[in-house]
Amino acid sequence: MTKYRFTSAALFELKEGALYYEQKENGLGIIFLDEIDATVERILRFPHCIRCQFGPHAGL
Repeated sequence: MTKYRFTSAALFELKEGALYYEQKENGLGIIFLDEIDATVERILRFPHCIRCQFGPHAGL
């Protein structure tokens, strides 16, 4: 399977997002991170099924 990595800025935002959701409800931060992992996994498994939403290939 294709490997990936997040930039340090993206990791910072993910941590901030998880902390935000965790403050809203106990356990919600973990659910947020689990959903990120599941989404990345789907993109890696089925890269041609994900439509571009931004940039020159939007809508393709």
